[in-house]
Amino acid sequence: AERGWHQRRPRPDRQELAAAVAALKGAKKPLVIAGGGVLYSQASDELAKFAEGAGIPVCETQGGKSSLPDNHLLNMAAVGVTGTSAANRLAEEADLVLAIGTRLQDFTTGSWALFKNSGKTIIGLNVQPFDAGKHRALPLVADAAEGLAELGAALKDWKAPASWTDNASSGKKAWAVEAAKVTASTNAAYPSDAQVIGAVQRAMGSGVTLLNA
Repeated sequence: AERGWHQRRPRPDRQELAAAVAALKGAKKPLVIAGGGVLYSQASDELAKFAEGAGIPVCETQGGKSSLPDNHLLNMAAVGVTGTSAANRLAEEADLVLAIGTRLQDFTTGSWALFKNSGKTIIGLNVQPFDAGKHRALPLVADAAEGLAELGAALKDWKAPASWTDNASSGKKAWAVEAAKVTASTNAAYPSDAQVIGAVQRAMGSGVTLLNA
């Protein structure tokens, strides 16, 4: 007989959920860091709904790239050592980080340079209890999709301050201008790595995925 594989989707503990909701409601500058766990959970739709409902900007780890579409207004792109100026500035300024499906390794935190603010609260939404509680985080042990859905429902109509969301939007626009400059062709004899990437992006257009090693 055929056997199928079923992915477990543990739901968050009531007490942990209540603590996470209280922390979010008390935040003035909340930020989501989406890791590979978002993709493993196939939780991109839940992430988009949560971020849009609460007005919280999102940045991605290398393993979490494409958790949100690149052109999503709340997607600040990569954070950390290879992060964008928009994402890294928000990571430094945030008073709360909701880390979803990530272990917050040094590559993501810039060897903790982006998290040196001792007043920053971290909520670790992770299916693995050990990873959920790393870095003295408030643990929220759950599947990413289930956790995001229940967080959003519990927050109801709460939204992050509009000034913070607008600040993120302005930062993303500034980064886009900066990126366009360094990826634009200069007709030099030898293009830079960034210019090669820019040429490939312009040739591919939108809706195309390029895989590389």
